Amino acid sequence: MWAIASRTNEMRNWKIPDKFLNDDFVSFLSVLIHLGDSHREKHRRSIKGEDSVEEWANTYQLQILHGIDLGDVLNLLRDKGYVEVHDEANYIRFRHQNVARLVSEIKTRVQDRIRTS
Repeated sequence: MWAIASRTNEMRNWKIPDKFLNDDFVSFLSVLIHLGDSHREKHRRSIKGEDSVEEWANTYQLQILHGIDLGDVLNLLRDKGYVEVHDEANYIRFRHQNVARLVSEIKTRVQDRIRTS
């Protein structure tokens, strides 16, 4: 029980910039990492090119709608330990459990905003 409570408190204290707290970003992350692939501890995705982080960010219009560019996405995910970024090899490797926790926390914060509006 204690581990769950402290994990929740830890998540509440995560610093996530406001521009990431929206349903579009949650959908983007969910599609990007295929949360259903829980059988795989790590998953790779190209940074640029076909079916890449950049292409999906453009599909979700993150730059236009929320001011989130590719660098913002990579920095958030890298700095929080959700992905390993391999710029020279043009791929990122997800840590699924960590990213799933991020998606859950953003969803909660979006819902909290809606309730308090």
